[in-house]
Amino acid sequence: MKNSFIFCGFDVIYSGSMLGINYRKIESNSVGYKTDYEMFSLDFEEFLWAKGYDDSFIAEMLAHMRTLTPFNEVEMSV
Repeated sequence: MKNSFIFCGFDVIYSGSMLGINYRKIESNSVGYKTDYEMFSLDFEEFLWAKGYDDSFIAEMLAHMRTLTPFNEVEMSV
């Protein structure tokens, strides 16, 4: 994977769950090319913000969910 970074400029992200599968088979750890980050999953509201939905649209969506009102065709196409 180090070659992917050096020659192609790719950023590679490994999750902790995938690293744990074969950690005993790893002969060496990349020195100088590894940065550890603690990452957390997004909740639904954060996901909508990341997708570019504004607060008014999110509030309207929440109102539909609370009242169990179906979305119309226009709302479903957004």
